[in-house]
Amino acid sequence: MALHFIDTYKVSHKLGWGEKKTFKELAKECGLEEVDTRRMIRLAMTHYLFTEPEEGYVMHTAGSFELVRNSLLEAWIGLMIKENWPPMLKVSLQN
Repeated sequence: MALHFIDTYKVSHKLGWGEKKTFKELAKECGLEEVDTRRMIRLAMTHYLFTEPEEGYVMHTAGSFELVRNSLLEAWIGLMIKENWPPMLKVSLQN
């Protein structure tokens, strides 16, 4: 879910390396509500994507910045999220 959010709204591209922004600034740049942006970015933080160096501010980690730096990785994640994940949710594991 966090990767889908980051990919859909290109959140990684809204920050530069070493730059920090408030959740409010980031939400505005993405055209989203602050509460939703905060919730999804904090979910991403549980996977070491982005960090909150001080209360209410967002910065890149090496992992989240790699999505900006490496277009092939970003494309692969987009493919996995948009093409592979939806059908995988419909696979039944019952015998």
